[in-house]
Amino acid sequence: MPITEISGHIILLTFIYALYMIPKSLGEYEGVKKEQPDPFIGKTKEKCKWTHGITFKSASIGFIILLPLLLFIEEIIRKYFGITIAAIIIILILIPITYYERKQSKINKIEVDKRNKKEEELKAKKKKLEENN
Repeated sequence: MPITEISGHIILLTFIYALYMIPKSLGEYEGVKKEQPDPFIGKTKEKCKWTHGITFKSASIGFIILLPLLLFIEEIIRKYFGITIAAIIIILILIPITYYERKQSKINKIEVDKRNKKEEELKAKKKKLEENN
């Protein structure tokens, strides 16, 4: 296989990876949020917990704005410098995004755990007070 075919496959794989990573990193950037109640699936307000990660908003921004921008950057680089350099630069763009997502995901997970434990304790205290009355 010539280097251009290998580079083409690498670009394809990095774009598939970017389909997941860009919306996930945007969702982690938004921080910790409360789940929305959804009567269709039977999730009531009392059952909603704190969460983090991909949301509809982060996915739309990622798919509609950032992925086409990444594709546009790749096309320009490929036109002027070649497919191999384009593959390397796309990977170099995704490395800091991946690093940020992993770091922020750990921070958000700790915050989610704290908030969910605090809510469970409050629910338990409230239930105990209702039983005593």
